[in-house]
Amino acid sequence: MKNQNRSDLFYETGIAQLGVSDFAAAIQSFTKSIELTQHNADAHFCRGLALIHINDQDGAHADFVKAESMNPNHEGTRYQRGLIKFALKDYEGALEDFDLAVEFNMYDAKVYVFRGLDKYKLQDEDGAHADWITAGNLGNDEANDLIKQYCLI
Repeated sequence: MKNQNRSDLFYETGIAQLGVSDFAAAIQSFTKSIELTQHNADAHFCRGLALIHINDQDGAHADFVKAESMNPNHEGTRYQRGLIKFALKDYEGALEDFDLAVEFNMYDAKVYVFRGLDKYKLQDEDGAHADWITAGNLGNDEANDLIKQYCLI
């Protein structure tokens, strides 16, 4: 069996393990996939998702950066990096990543929700309100709750 085929098999196994919340096994499968085919942005991204669930933010961040370096248009890396930075209270860094995520996909409501939360932490209440309005217009129900809770209207 070729390395690419074995890598694909480990990747698909990792996806299944991620789907049933077996994060340690998923990490091992994605790692084997990466070892077999070094240029595998999807495996790095998915391993990063699994690493978040075992509270390895540094490892997850490294995998998201690696995935983006391999594929600058990889969907989700900027958003996930923003979430990690937000959790680590690096609000300026999170804002940079959320801004890039919006540039990449301006129709993803969850990005606006978290960018709004980040702006709120940075004391940009008008910016937070605008992002939550956008998220609400994109169909996110949580956005209206955030507006009611945090904005004077």
